[in-house]
Amino acid sequence: GNALYLLARTLYHASKDVAFNLAAFHGGTVENAIPREAFAEVVLAAEDAAKFTANIKETEEALKAEYATRDAGIYIELVEEQKDAYAVYGDESTADILHLLVAAPVGVQAMSQDVAGLVETSLNLGVVECDDQAVTVQYSVRSSVESAKVALLEKLEIIFKMVGASFK
Repeated sequence: GNALYLLARTLYHASKDVAFNLAAFHGGTVENAIPREAFAEVVLAAEDAAKFTANIKETEEALKAEYATRDAGIYIELVEEQKDAYAVYGDESTADILHLLVAAPVGVQAMSQDVAGLVETSLNLGVVECDDQAVTVQYSVRSSVESAKVALLEKLEIIFKMVGASFK
């Protein structure tokens, strides 16, 4: 599975039960390769740590079952750190980042109707980088049908705009 998408999905699920803010989210090295690792730093109240951990572990077990035959190596490692101060994304930005990464499509979108087994249209969430100025998300969008590629790029553009992100 795409580690960036799976981590975003995991954190989105957790956000429904535990309040937290992203301090970092990153992974992938090139846009046309499926990322095998993704990393996030979250900041939450100490009293929510056990609930957050339980939620993440529950999602990890669900993902292991879901991906058992196609990606048996899925795991989530949690490392707890305590610091006096953190630079974090606000509540709305944290939600927007997770919404974008979970809502945007990944993987095969259409198979060729003319050639059996040929992927016609697909995209890959390849790289996510965060700094104190912006979150950069890089996709590789491919299609043997130009109009399908354009439609997929337009879908991404709409999803980006829905969360107030720029798209180019």
